[in-house]
Amino acid sequence: MAGFHAGDLAGVEAACRRALGLDPRQPAFLHVLGLVAQARGQSAIAAELIGEALALKPDDSAMHGNLGIALAKLGRMEEAEAAYRRAITLRPDNADAHSNLGNVLRHHGRWEEAEAEYRHALALRPSFAEAHSNLGNVLRQREDLVGAEAAYRQALALKPAYPEALYNLGNVLLEQGRTADAVALYRAALTLNPRLVEAHNNLGSACKALGDMDGAIAGYQAALAVDPRYAEARYNLSLAWLGLGDYARGWALYEWRWASPDFRPHRRPFPQKTWRGEPVPQATLLLHAEQGFGDTLQFCRYIPLAAARCRRVVVEVPQALLRLLRDSPALTAAAEVEIIARGTPLPEFDLHCPLMTLPLALDTRLETVPADVPYLTAPAAAPVDTGPGPRVGLAWAGNPTYKPDRRRSLTRTQVEALVAACPGVTFHSLQKDPDAAGGLPDGVIDRMGAVSDFADTAALIQSLDLVISVDTSIVHLAGALGRPVWLLNRFDSDWRWLRGRDDSPWYPTLRQFRQEMPGDWAGVLSRVAAAVAVWPRP
Repeated sequence: MAGFHAGDLAGVEAACRRALGLDPRQPAFLHVLGLVAQARGQSAIAAELIGEALALKPDDSAMHGNLGIALAKLGRMEEAEAAYRRAITLRPDNADAHSNLGNVLRHHGRWEEAEAEYRHALALRPSFAEAHSNLGNVLRQREDLVGAEAAYRQALALKPAYPEALYNLGNVLLEQGRTADAVALYRAALTLNPRLVEAHNNLGSACKALGDMDGAIAGYQAALAVDPRYAEARYNLSLAWLGLGDYARGWALYEWRWASPDFRPHRRPFPQKTWRGEPVPQATLLLHAEQGFGDTLQFCRYIPLAAARCRRVVVEVPQALLRLLRDSPALTAAAEVEIIARGTPLPEFDLHCPLMTLPLALDTRLETVPADVPYLTAPAAAPVDTGPGPRVGLAWAGNPTYKPDRRRSLTRTQVEALVAACPGVTFHSLQKDPDAAGGLPDGVIDRMGAVSDFADTAALIQSLDLVISVDTSIVHLAGALGRPVWLLNRFDSDWRWLRGRDDSPWYPTLRQFRQEMPGDWAGVLSRVAAAVAVWPRP
């Protein structure tokens, strides 16, 4: 109907209802009513009306395809897939159904099948801009950023005023480190569609990567103005406040991490209430690690503070950290502190708290960070005797599955350049798997083969004069041991290292060497080599 395409939904609905009043068994009008409901965001009504139309005309490919759209909007993905497949069976040249089936397959992580459906849709209709954009989405998921970029650009060549394709292209460029270009694309997408909440959020993250914290906060707040319950923006805003040292706002918003897709799988569905710092002298409190090793090493400092307010504290940590934390008296001096490995059957407890919620529970501010070090104790180990000159531990790469790892890690060539620039220094690897980090650099001694857990790593660090590391758990371990540690920090720094400072309120023995512009490791390493040259010789 012409009125439908002109946006006159009320007029179209009235016309359909008049026709159905004369004869209610007219599938075409029921179908159009379903499309009107879908255009209004009423997916349940749309599915019902299109279902009624199909009961009267079961062999209509377009109706099955539109039913699939309504079911997908309702999250009924298996039913949507069946509807799209029926549409294709009835009309194999239904390009829309192929593309939409690809979306369902992509939702289920069936990347190869999704890509095949998008390519089938494009073979049927090469000018199908939405299918080009969808193809870009699945290629990005498969980490083919070059292919994804090409697909998005083709979509935009066909349909320049396409906000979703502009936004998606911005995402690819952001991942490639072309941040300023990504900002321009997000702004262009938002000019076309100011309610594109994801674009506001990612614009904020792009601004943050460029060091524009005002722009970052504005982007996150704009996203929340569109959708106040958009968890990703609230979580990102919390990181911005924490990075600026505004812990009063930051810790409270940080609890929104649990609504973020990245954190939902790690939430523990305990029936017991979350502890909020109140004195509970008769209660047993379970503290549990929730994220990486470094996070646990940083926030286990709160164990004695929590123990002072409870009868008993049980702390669940990854197995690799068990021996180190269990044998550190500063954490376990209280008689009723027990540290257990994750996977061990839990004892009965009354309350629980994730380790990274403790700063909120205990009302931590920048000036009240509990920073007495050492709070971890390394087991005794034979000293490392390598002759005169400083003994420096080196960790140059993080977990490659961590999204920003490409920006925080050094290459083997960069490490070898640092070693060459520091004559008279003996470098010891603190990299657990050097092969996964490009191989052991020339000039670096590797004793990590004998290391079985973090207690062993702590013993090695204790025998060294200095630790130099990119932003990994090694920084937290050395800082918690009270050892001198130099952090090689990327430009878009993690929130915990704050902004514009070369020290840390969390670790008194830490010194930061920050990139002065994105990707500038050469400048960082030059300054580190100069600092090593004047480091006091043992």
